[in-house]
Amino acid sequence: MKHPDDKHHAMRDIENALDQCPFKGYRIGPSVSDYLVHYVLNENYSSYMFLRYLAKAWIAGFKPHTKRNYPDNWAGKVIFTWINQRPELAELVLPLVDVFGRGALVVGSSGEMKAALPADVSFIAADEIMSFHWIEWFRRFLWTGTKAKFLLLRCVVKGKLPLKAFPLMMYGLIVQTQRLLAAEQFIAQVRPKAIVTEYDRSIDTSCLMLAADRAAVPTITMVHGAINPYPAYGMFPIIADYVMCWGELQKAQFIVCGVPPEKLQITGCHRLSRKLKADRNEVRQRLGIEAGATVVTLATNPIRPDLKLQLARKFCEGVFVGKGVVGMIRLHPGEVPAEYASVTQDFPGLKVVPNKTLSVDESLAVSDIVACHNTGYGSDALIKGVPVVVLDVIDQPLLNAQELIDKAGCVRAVSSEKLRAAIQGFVTGGADRMSLSESAESYVQALCSAFDKEALANAVRLIKDVDHA
Repeated sequence: MKHPDDKHHAMRDIENALDQCPFKGYRIGPSVSDYLVHYVLNENYSSYMFLRYLAKAWIAGFKPHTKRNYPDNWAGKVIFTWINQRPELAELVLPLVDVFGRGALVVGSSGEMKAALPADVSFIAADEIMSFHWIEWFRRFLWTGTKAKFLLLRCVVKGKLPLKAFPLMMYGLIVQTQRLLAAEQFIAQVRPKAIVTEYDRSIDTSCLMLAADRAAVPTITMVHGAINPYPAYGMFPIIADYVMCWGELQKAQFIVCGVPPEKLQITGCHRLSRKLKADRNEVRQRLGIEAGATVVTLATNPIRPDLKLQLARKFCEGVFVGKGVVGMIRLHPGEVPAEYASVTQDFPGLKVVPNKTLSVDESLAVSDIVACHNTGYGSDALIKGVPVVVLDVIDQPLLNAQELIDKAGCVRAVSSEKLRAAIQGFVTGGADRMSLSESAESYVQALCSAFDKEALANAVRLIKDVDHA
C-alpha cells in the first residue's frame, strides 16, 4: 500500500508541474487543488467516473459563454464568496455580510442563497460570472493544455497514481482556465475594494483570488476548519494576501508550511462560541434518543471509501456493547447515508446523520463523547467542552488529530476495545462533560484567541484596514 504521505507529496508535485505551464501568465496549480484533494488524494473515482469526466473534458471546452455586463453600482463593494450552504460556512460569511450591508457583494454557489441575504445586499451566482471569449480561451489553452498533458502523465507515473486520475485533472484544468478568464473580466468590470473568502484554494474561489492578485485587489481568506500539518496537501500555498488565523497555534502551523508571517493576522473565529447554541433535550427528542442514554458521535472525514467504512465498523464494535449507549455518525458534507448502508445493516441501532440535518452545535449538544480520526470537529467539541477520543484504527495518518493527543491530552484508542474502555471511563468516572482537563483548555486558548462577537469585530477591522491600505 502506498504511504499516505507519499500521496500528499505527489499532489504537490502535480501542482508544481502545472505552474510550469501558466495560462495567460497565471499559475494554475492552486486553482485545481480541490480536484486533486477530492478525487485523486481521496481516491474518489471509478471506471464510470473515468469515462464521464473524459467526456466532460472534451465537451467543456466547446461550451459557449456570452459576454455580460454588471450593474454600475456594484463597483467598489467588498466581495464575499459563499461557496456552500452548509451551516459552518454560512456562519462565517453571513455575519460579515450583515455588517457591510449595501457595501457587500456576495458571490454564491447557488441562486437559492440570495433568499438568505438582507434585501439591500447585492448577489450573483458563481455560474453567472462564467463569461469569456471562447476563441481567446481556446487559443491560449492549446499551449497550456498540450504542455500540461505531458507533465500530468509524468506525475501520474512518478506518483504511481491510477490512470483514472489523468482525465479528472485535465477536466479540472479546462474548467479552471475558463473560470480564470471569466474572473478576470468580472473583476475588471466590478472593481471591488477587496475580496473575502472562506477558502482561497477551493474550486469556486481560487480563480477569483488569482485574478484579484493580478488586478491588485486586496484578498483575505478565512480559515474554515482544522489545518493538517505539513506535508499534508490542500491549504498551502496560500493565494490570498492575508489569512484570518484563529490563534497562535494556527499561525505557527501556517508558518511551518511556508506562509510568510506578514500574511497571517490573528482574529479568532466568529463562527465559534464556547457556549452550545442548541437545546440538548430537543435535539435528542428529534432524533428519537432516550434522555438517559450516553451518545457517542463519530465525526467522519473525506478519506478513501474502504477506509471510512473500516473506521465506522471499528467505531460500532466499540460502541454497541451493552445497553444505554447510542452510536451516531455525523457525516462529512461530501457524504451521504447510503455510503454506510452495509454498516447500518450490521448495526441497526446506529444513527447516520447527514451534515445538513444537524448543525455543529446541535450535534455536539446531543453528544456525550466525540470520536474522530482526523477532522476539525474534534477541535469544535473541545471548544464546547465535549470529551474527545481519537480513533486511530485505520492505515491513515492522524494529521490534525495527532495534535489533539499531544497538545490537548485526548485519549487515543487504537482498537474497538480501547474505545469501549474510554467510553466506560467517561461514563463510570462521572466526568463532567462541561469541564476540560488543564491541557485541553490550554489547547483551546492557543487554538482560538477570540470567539463570536469579539472575533467578528476583529475580522471587520482587518477587512476595513486592508480596504483603506
